[in-house]
Amino acid sequence: RALVVCLDLSSAAASPDVRPTRAAAAAAAVATLARSFFDLNQLSQLSVQVTRRGGAEKITGLGGAPEAHVAALAASLECAGAASLQNALDLALATLKPVPPYALREVVVFFCGLTTADPGDIGASIAACKAARVRVSIIGLAAEVHVCRRIADETGGTHAVARGAAHLAALARAHG
Repeated sequence: RALVVCLDLSSAAASPDVRPTRAAAAAAAVATLARSFFDLNQLSQLSVQVTRRGGAEKITGLGGAPEAHVAALAASLECAGAASLQNALDLALATLKPVPPYALREVVVFFCGLTTADPGDIGASIAACKAARVRVSIIGLAAEVHVCRRIADETGGTHAVARGAAHLAALARAHG
C-alpha cells in the first residue's frame, strides 16, 4: 500500500475557525494519520506533499518512517497563495508511478479552502488518476466543494467535511 498525503497550505489554511488554524489542525491530523497508517501497515510507504502558491511540492518521498514525515511537515507549515488540486494530483501521480500496479495506491488531500487555482483542465488529471487506479479521498476543512466531490467519486475515494478538530482526527484515522 502506498499513500500520498497532500496538505493545502494556501492562505485559506491560516484561517482560525479551527483552533489554532486550519493548517495546524490539518498538520496534527496528518501526524495522527501517519502514525496510525504505519501501526496498521508496517510494510507500506507514505509521502507528504503540500499545495500552495498555485503549485505543489513534495515534502517527503515515499518512505516508512512516520516521525520523519511528521517532522518534515512541521518544518514547512508556511501558508501562502492559492491551492492547486490539479498540480497536487499530478505530483501525487508522479510520486506513485514507480509503485507496482498490484499495490494499492491512494491519495488523501486535506483541503482547507473553497477554491483551486488550476493551470489547465483538472478533468484530465482526474482521468489520469482513474486510469492509473489511484484512489483519491478528500477531507475538507471549510465546506464541501463540487470539484472535490467529483474527484473522490470518479476515483473511488471518499469525501467528507470535518465539523471540528475531533471529527477531523477521526476522518484522518479512517484512512490509516
